[in-house]
Parts: sequence; structure tokens; C-alpha cells
Amino acid sequence: MITEAKYWLPLKIFLYLLFFSILHFIYSLFPNPVFAIIGGIDESIFQHMKLTFYSYLLVILIETYLERDRNVLTTRLLTSFLIPWMMLAVWYLQPAFGTHIESMVVEIIYSYGVLIVVAVLAHSIENSVQMEFTPRGRYIIYGLVVLAILIFTVFSFKEPYIDVFSGLNDHDH
Repeated sequence: MITEAKYWLPLKIFLYLLFFSILHFIYSLFPNPVFAIIGGIDESIFQHMKLTFYSYLLVILIETYLERDRNVLTTRLLTSFLIPWMMLAVWYLQPAFGTHIESMVVEIIYSYGVLIVVAVLAHSIENSVQMEFTPRGRYIIYGLVVLAILIFTVFSFKEPYIDVFSGLNDHDH
């Protein structure tokens, strides 16, 4: 299997970072609705979660194509669904326990470090968990991925009426 080759994890991380970087700027370079769906339209955390999801999804689709294993695809789709939430958790360690990062260069380095950490975590989950999925389990995971695509798509064009870190009183209804 390709994923067991020693070179695969560094290549997977490189592809993930490459796709992330392309998707980060694609909408700025080519503003249109298609690129608004998969690309970053602003610098919000939500948009970075979307970029994380789609970048990893592209990598796992390539990886799965090379291996052609349906159970591997299901596990990878699950990690693709989870990776934006892992990114959020790891990224927020610094604001939780550190001071504000003033330098843009330091913030970019920190951010790419977070992306590398979550890619390693996701890859480790994929290679540590060996499951046979029932049809119901596969459908649940496929449904979660479709739900993520739906949420990322809708909120690329219409912000939710409430943000994660603001209260109901902070918004006009």
C-alpha cells in the first residue's frame, strides 16, 4: 500500500499544504461562485476550517484512488470530516494559553505548523483505526461529509445569524 511507504506521509502533508495554499488564494485570484465554494473568501476561522476540509478531502481522494479500497475511503472521509475540528482545537491552543501574535510572519508559521500537526493526527487516525464499516456506518459518514459540504457551501454565501463566539444579544435578529 502506498500509505505504508516511508515517503507517503511527507508527500501527503506537502500535498495538503499545497492544496490549502492554492484554495486559500484561488477566490482572490478568480472570484466566482465555484471558487467561493471551495476557496477562502475571507480570513475567518470558518473559512480556514473550510480550506482544511477541502484540502484534506482532495488529498484523501488521490490517496484512495491509488489504493482503491472502500473501507479505507470511509475511514478517510471520517478524518476529512474531523480535520476542521482538529484544526480549530489545535489552533486555539495558542490564544488560550499564549499572548496575541503580533507578527504576521509568526502567525503564518504558527498556522502552517497547526496544519502539519492536524495532518499528522488525521493520518495517524487513519492508520491506527482498522474497521469494517457496516452499510449504515458508511452512510452515516457519507452523510456527515455531505453535511460539511452543505454547511461550508451555504455559509460561504450567507453568514449564520450567530457566530460561535458571540451571544444572541450581539446580533440583530
